[in-house]
Amino acid sequence: MKKLIACLTAITAVMCITTSCGKVEETTDDASIAVESTESGENGGITEEETESTSDETEETTETTETTEEATTSFSSDLAYASTVEEYVSAVNNKDYERALMLMFPDSLAEVMLEFDEFGVSQATDVFDGANCTIVDLKENNDATDEFADELAQALSQIKGAYEYIAENGEDAFWSYEPDEKAEPMCEITQLYEVVLTVANENGDTADIPLMVYNVEGEGWNIDASMQEYISESKEQSMVSTAKSFSNATNSILVEMDCMGVDLSGCFVICSDSSKNISGDFDVDAFTEDLANWFPDYTDYEYILVIDNGMCLGAYCADKSDSEIVGMYPDGMVPTFENGKIVRDKITLSENDSYSLDELYEMITAQAE
Repeated sequence: MKKLIACLTAITAVMCITTSCGKVEETTDDASIAVESTESGENGGITEEETESTSDETEETTETTETTEEATTSFSSDLAYASTVEEYVSAVNNKDYERALMLMFPDSLAEVMLEFDEFGVSQATDVFDGANCTIVDLKENNDATDEFADELAQALSQIKGAYEYIAENGEDAFWSYEPDEKAEPMCEITQLYEVVLTVANENGDTADIPLMVYNVEGEGWNIDASMQEYISESKEQSMVSTAKSFSNATNSILVEMDCMGVDLSGCFVICSDSSKNISGDFDVDAFTEDLANWFPDYTDYEYILVIDNGMCLGAYCADKSDSEIVGMYPDGMVPTFENGKIVRDKITLSENDSYSLDELYEMITAQAE
């Protein structure tokens, strides 16, 4: 694990492309063909038959080159970062580790990573072996700038700090490194997008590769696949935090209503889709009006709130723009109706599975009637 911090991030993005495209057989070197033909001719010369063979191979090589160039130039995109993605793929194809690294990370971080001589260029480019990918398509998934750009900048700062610490104290010091969570971000990320890059190898096999592209103030676009998992985890954590905000806001409103003498006895389910409410005599309109005061952004989300005798037992939400990620608070537990009452810990969810809001609603209300 000694080289972990020195090479893991760089290898991840490189391997993402090479493993997806698959390896292709190396083409025969034209120079070696010429040498073999010369040696096989009488008295060191080239026979007429061999000349024709070499000519045919040259024509075939020319046709292959023209086909490759045609495939490469056929890709076009109006996306602002398309040219940087093309340069990134070109660096991978050309086994240019240093250029790929500079395109992956902000300049100051890439420069620190390149100082680790024990992880040499020759070692790094071995993982490119056999890859010769052509861009087929580039599609933008969604804009994650507002929510994750600052967090990504902070994460990159932590990576740089780890590199600098190891450079000063040695690789073994990695295990004693404690990141400064209050450190200023090393850069400002002004735009951040998740994209899907479709590439094809020389055999025509295609693969979709998820990438993240981000614009660093004063530097330009960077292309990276190694931080994709970080973004996904950040989204999940962010949605859990949002669910907690829903829960806190709901409990605050319920306390106010209780102080005003409102009868809160009973079991209720309040949803963004009012047709799914199980509300009885509960004043949903008054509750929603107060929710706007306690949590103004609540209209950005689809949500389910489970209330039992004046207490929020569960809050579940998903961003309307990305409903696949559902936040739960408390996490991993779903209360459900049983004999007209709500049981708090009847259902425990698997950490390895994901659930939609509709699925959670069915779990909660299956025995409501």
